[in-house]
Amino acid sequence: METADAPALYTERLAPPPSVHLISLVVGGIVLLGMTPFTTPVLAAVVGLLVAAGCSAVLVLTSPVVSVVRGGDPADGGAPGEPRLRAGGAVIPLGALGAAEVVDADGLQRLMRTEADARAHVCHRAWVRGAVRLAVTDPRDATPYWLVCTRRPAQLVAALGRREG
Repeated sequence: METADAPALYTERLAPPPSVHLISLVVGGIVLLGMTPFTTPVLAAVVGLLVAAGCSAVLVLTSPVVSVVRGGDPADGGAPGEPRLRAGGAVIPLGALGAAEVVDADGLQRLMRTEADARAHVCHRAWVRGAVRLAVTDPRDATPYWLVCTRRPAQLVAALGRREG
């Protein structure tokens, strides 16, 4: 089983860049303007700032974490000490994964649109422009591949023990 203090071989939170938080400021500004006729300007400003901070917090806290960890629950089909890929809430043993393919921004757009497979597991955030596509080789798994967004695809592939293909 995985211990709480076991270091991850790779970890990355797919948090939004600072530019996305401008949306939070816009939402807070709309709240401020909408409340101004009905309350004091100070109260409207405080509520607007709280709404902006809340929106930014939600964006960060709901961002998935991609990690490669050693060990985990054998119920997912892997050995107790086998490394696993975690992408958001999903976990797969590395033994169930085949070749890794680094996907650039154009390839990611194709894989999310015209070349998409509805059976694939996708961990995607629009503000992340790169990804790694991993073939699933476990015959018991109907998922053809995992598509995992990452800002550091070469490091993720190395942590998975795969070569870029």
